[in-house]
Amino acid sequence: MITIKNLTKEFEGKKIIDNYNLKVDKGQRVLIKGDSGIGKTTILRCIAGLEDYEGTIDVDGSLAYIFQENRFMPWLTIKDNLLLPFKMRDMNVKDAENDIIKVCKDLEVYEHINKYPEEVSGGQIQRLSLVQGLIMMPDSIIMDEPLKSLEGPLYIKLYEYILTWAQNNNITLIYVTHEKVDENDFNIISNIK
Repeated sequence: MITIKNLTKEFEGKKIIDNYNLKVDKGQRVLIKGDSGIGKTTILRCIAGLEDYEGTIDVDGSLAYIFQENRFMPWLTIKDNLLLPFKMRDMNVKDAENDIIKVCKDLEVYEHINKYPEEVSGGQIQRLSLVQGLIMMPDSIIMDEPLKSLEGPLYIKLYEYILTWAQNNNITLIYVTHEKVDENDFNIISNIK
């Protein structure tokens, strides 16, 4: 599903990632760990095709990326932002609306879908960014600190929701976080040094 061979990335002549390898099969869950600034986000950006790099990355099927910061268009309501990928691909908007409503209710942000991005809190916009990635039902999803603004029972609830959603839909998940998580929740633990 996702294969990375000899990934090497330099910034300003400094090697950030050196010959990184990873093979992820369909439906597996991968946790990428490492100190801040070590290159975890860069690996995700390379997988998504947002960075130049040396080596090879093969992604089989569709891919969604949940960034650390939201990617909503500020001039569109949250609902219009969530529907935008469907409209751009001439997909069925009515079915998408039903999916949006369900996932927004699951993530406890339904009451915010008619607001503009600047009208909701950081934690709410982060949950809405999750909705954006989940409703596309990709073959693989990569998540960069998807719950960083959340804590306590809500963090645990949404963390478990993500893992259950990926498992129930047989979706490959690559997850990057600084938060302490149960490594037993993942098939592969990749330590970046």
